Amino acid sequence: MIFTEEIGKILWEVIIFITYILVCGSLVEWRYSKKTCLVLTAGLVAAIFLGQGWLFYSSNSIMKILTMLPVTAYLPSIIYLHLISGVGFLQTVLVWGMGLLVYDILKIYLKILLWSVKIGHGAQEGIFYVLLITACLLVGAGLMLFFVRSFLRKPFRMYVKGSRASWMLLCIPVLVILLMYSYIGNNIGNILMQIFLFLNVLAIFFLIIRSLISFASIERMRESEQEIVDYMQVQRREYEDVCVKMEAGRIFRHDMRHHLLVLENMAKEGDTGRIVDYIGSLRGQLSNTERKVYCENPMVNAVLSSYVQNAMQDCVIDTEINVPKTIGYDEVDICAILANTLENAKRECMKISEAAKRYIWIKADLIEEWKFLITVENTSSAPVEIGEDGLPKASVKKGHGIGLKSVSAAVKKYGGVFQCGYQEGKFCFNAVLFRPAKHALPEKKNIPGNREGENSSSAILVSAFFILLSICIVFPLAKILVQTKDMGSSEVSRIEWGDLKFSLNVPADLADSVYGDMAEGYIDKMKEKFLFYASQKYNGHVAMDISYRIIQDDDQYLCICFDAVLNAGGSGQYSRYFTVDKRSGKILALDDLYRDGYLEVISAEILRQMEEQVNSGKANYFIPGGIWSEDECFKGITEDRNFYLNMEKELVIVFDEYEVAPGSMGMPEFIIPEEVLSEVLR
Repeated sequence: MIFTEEIGKILWEVIIFITYILVCGSLVEWRYSKKTCLVLTAGLVAAIFLGQGWLFYSSNSIMKILTMLPVTAYLPSIIYLHLISGVGFLQTVLVWGMGLLVYDILKIYLKILLWSVKIGHGAQEGIFYVLLITACLLVGAGLMLFFVRSFLRKPFRMYVKGSRASWMLLCIPVLVILLMYSYIGNNIGNILMQIFLFLNVLAIFFLIIRSLISFASIERMRESEQEIVDYMQVQRREYEDVCVKMEAGRIFRHDMRHHLLVLENMAKEGDTGRIVDYIGSLRGQLSNTERKVYCENPMVNAVLSSYVQNAMQDCVIDTEINVPKTIGYDEVDICAILANTLENAKRECMKISEAAKRYIWIKADLIEEWKFLITVENTSSAPVEIGEDGLPKASVKKGHGIGLKSVSAAVKKYGGVFQCGYQEGKFCFNAVLFRPAKHALPEKKNIPGNREGENSSSAILVSAFFILLSICIVFPLAKILVQTKDMGSSEVSRIEWGDLKFSLNVPADLADSVYGDMAEGYIDKMKEKFLFYASQKYNGHVAMDISYRIIQDDDQYLCICFDAVLNAGGSGQYSRYFTVDKRSGKILALDDLYRDGYLEVISAEILRQMEEQVNSGKANYFIPGGIWSEDECFKGITEDRNFYLNMEKELVIVFDEYEVAPGSMGMPEFIIPEEVLSEVLR
């Protein structure tokens, strides 16, 4: 029996140690290639086991081996981690700190298993006892590895690599918690306290995962924000280029009569040679007024115009672009690939002293609407070595290569493939993106950790309960305050979560009202909008207030309006009106009030009022004749247009902010006179 127990203790320590090694291996950023590091790690584990064997042979004491494990096993593994880690010393401390946190969880879990099996069977004897404990410990170790590899690894690596100044915010608490729980766990004999301690350590582990997932989401949002800033700069440069060309065209047209007079005099003199030369110079001036169009897609064309025009000043550029107006891909991803590869191509070309040898060839082609090909080829000043990840090694060593990593992520997003190569003095980038099914086309960017956050939420919520009970956790991560009050005819709900606020004021009988379903649908849409801005943490503070007001309430009609005001850096208002015919108990639509042809009549009256206000300088609307493009201009209303009937029973058409006018105009309203509607009134 004693021999069986000793074998069991060794087996359990081996399971915990291997789990610790696998956790650290999952989190560390290797300095060398994956194959090399695996070989070195296998050698380390073998050396540690051989050392334990020698220690047992020399002392013949299992207890001595178990007592010295921190020095003979864990300390060498920590030193080894620092030798092969590709990040700094203190960041590596965070890696093995997390590994030891998992070690603590499993050690306390083992104590609870030993106690529970002892209570259940009355004695610790036989192989069944060892196998039962081993099986339960393997399940626990497997679950910890699952959480680490599925939820912790990606956000942890992003945190360690991207958090140069704030990494200590996680490193120091992890080490303090590790030391505290290691001491408490070894000095508590009460099994209930051991269970409580286990739940607390497990809860902290899940909260660390959640914190890192949030950090990864924030980092991705910062990257997305930077991408937006970059594309706004591209659009600004494109706009400035268009303005320059328009000004050149205006000057050219202004001087055209002088050029025609000169040509007329030359023709009278019969000097054809000078006429030809003069026309050639005019052709050159005319080309300066033309805007270069590379493809039909405006966003891709803007990126190409900006980067190609910039590169043409120093390099020879050839393009072969076939990108239609609608491509079925996220245009931001396509532009990111083109912008990063073109920027890298120009940077490499500028290393060549002879301008004639600086050459860039660009190809972008959409084939059969499901395969997008991108090729960028440029001359290179020196051979380029390609790493195992398919990216150039040299650029990473010099501090570049971030752009190509972003390109790689964009390509993989669509299940595509890319290849970097060097041959005969030229570096070539080739990528193929495959268009996903329509239902699977991503509507927003993947944020690292999103899936992990959703799948682990239940575990985190359960863990949070025990954290609130623990005296070790003094500062809660969030404050959630929910209040619901009955204010007579209204029901007011208010939710506060840190700097997020949501307030809802609706009629108390909303669910029983005729318009209840439609109003709740509108409220649900506003909640989705609020949650979207809240998830993006737009300018740190996000608030939404939803309220209602009665426009009129008489024997014939009830007109009620629901207003939603969203504050996210700036403010935006969204309103929805409902007009109920009390006699029929029906929510009215425009079709119920007017006959065929009313859309044209109302649209013409609204356009007339818009033009009148613009001409008088009282307002500014998106109408033809101004600076607005044809697509932006008001064209007419549709059957589902937002409207209400005022106290005088007049029809009032309502538009949302930015729909037909700049945001400074708010929500424009247009009262349609009765005489205008007399011919289409039902």
